[in-house]
Amino acid sequence: MAIRISCPQGHLLGIAEKYAGKRVRCPKCQTAVLVPEVLVSDAAGGHCPPAIASVARENAAIAPPPLPSTVPLPPRRDLLAPPPIRENRPVVQGYRAEPSRVHSVYWLAGGMLLLVLFQLAPAYARLNPATAPDWARWLMMLAVVQLAFAIWMASLPDWCTVRMVMFLLAGVATLYGVLLGIAVLTPATKSMPFDLDDVREKARLWCAAVLLLLMLLTYASGRIGFRWRKSYSLA
Repeated sequence: MAIRISCPQGHLLGIAEKYAGKRVRCPKCQTAVLVPEVLVSDAAGGHCPPAIASVARENAAIAPPPLPSTVPLPPRRDLLAPPPIRENRPVVQGYRAEPSRVHSVYWLAGGMLLLVLFQLAPAYARLNPATAPDWARWLMMLAVVQLAFAIWMASLPDWCTVRMVMFLLAGVATLYGVLLGIAVLTPATKSMPFDLDDVREKARLWCAAVLLLLMLLTYASGRIGFRWRKSYSLA
């Protein structure tokens, strides 16, 4: 049986088995070719050189195992079983403030509204934008801010809104305290800021009265907010 090999130039040769292990020359290009000594049968029943057979064995060794036969998967229980029956649990409602505390917030908002009207009392006759003094304009701005916070607190009654209103009232009381100190300590020979020279004597009494009412509302809002926060934490 002839051994079929190819030379380095690609020419196919048929060499007799007696030349196995020897070098022969290609009759076309005269290139020396080594004839393999042993032929190995491949998986298909043919013959191939030992180098090719070793590569085939290595490939077979590292090849993944054959896939197993198709096995039907067990049915999923979550698809076949009926959905679990949920128990009728009571619906948990959100947080709702106690009616008594909400009423306290409404009373506090009403007190702030009355205080805003009291603060605006001296500026009623001087609200003309062309002739209004500086103190009347600043008074109007403070009143608008306090009124806005009172409406916000009444629309969202909660301990945190009450506490924010407490901080606001404390800040406004501080401003009135500074204004009262300026009205008291400024000598009569010097002019007062915010055009308060015309109402120097009245400004002292008026600032003292507003300061007292602000301190009372600040204390009330702080007490309501503290008790509300404490009961909320315990609940």
